Formats: sequence, C-alpha cells, structure tokens
Amino acid sequence: MKKLILCLMLIIFINTFLFSNEDEPTEISQNEKLTELYINWISGELNMAGAGFRYERMLNSKFSMGTIVYFQFYGIVSIGDLGIDFTTRFYPAGKIFYIGVDIGFHFVIRSIFGWENLGFAITPEFGVKIDVGKPGDFFIDIGIKTPQVIGWDGYSTAIVPYIGFGGSL
Repeated sequence: MKKLILCLMLIIFINTFLFSNEDEPTEISQNEKLTELYINWISGELNMAGAGFRYERMLNSKFSMGTIVYFQFYGIVSIGDLGIDFTTRFYPAGKIFYIGVDIGFHFVIRSIFGWENLGFAITPEFGVKIDVGKPGDFFIDIGIKTPQVIGWDGYSTAIVPYIGFGGSL
C-alpha cells in the first residue's frame, strides 16, 4: 500500500510541476521582444591601461555568451597582459545590470627582465549596459573585472575598471 501511495504522489508531483505549463499561452515581455531583435552585440572596450574587442550574443532576455580579446599595457617596467576569453553574462533585472564570468587564456609579461606567465584565467565581472537612443543602435558598457590568472609561473590578479562602446548587428 505504501508503494502505491508513493507512486501516486510521484505521478502527481511530476504532472503538477513538470508539465503544468504545456497548454498555457506564454506572454512575451517587451524586453524579450527587444532581445529577439537585437541579439548580436559588438563593442570596443577601453580601460586605464589597454583596449579590447567584445562580441556578445543574447541567448534569451537574461543570459548571453560571447568572446573578448584584449591587451593591457601597464608601463615601462611592467609590460602587459594579452587575454582571449569566452564570456557569459547574466542580467538579473533586464538589460541594464549584469554579472558575468570570463574563462580563457592570458599571456602576462610583468617585467622587461623576463618574467612571463601563460595561464588559465577566470575573470569575474559586473557592470551596467546603458542603451542610448533607439534600442540596439548604440550602448555604453561600464564595468569592473578582476582577472585571476593561474599559470605555469605562478598566480597574478588585477582589478580592471573599463568602459565599452558599441551597438547591435
């Protein structure tokens, strides 16, 4: 008898929670309509020490994936950082505020005297993307990222504020 009751409860649970939205019409928000129209975003980014290029594809109104390539120049004694990353972003409240993480490879040259580090990088980031004018024409992306490079010759990190300018394709 217990097995029968458990089986019935399992069937009710599956039917209630997994198949409950099959016949209900879905309502598309204004934000999702814009996401369908403007799903490919490109931008150039500048920070205090370098520049980069980002491509972002919206998967739905809250998630995006893409890539970024950038170079940072730190000065005469400390050379720079070349990074190639795969990016993901989550927009919890629509299309303005985001949190994200970049995963990729970085080549860090910290000294003209030879210290180099080639390694795997995880870069958490957060910021805001402000659409200026008509939706999809032009946006400003302001954020902070912190690349964490774990490489052959050690660990390196930085705090990098950046600003990006771009639009949709």
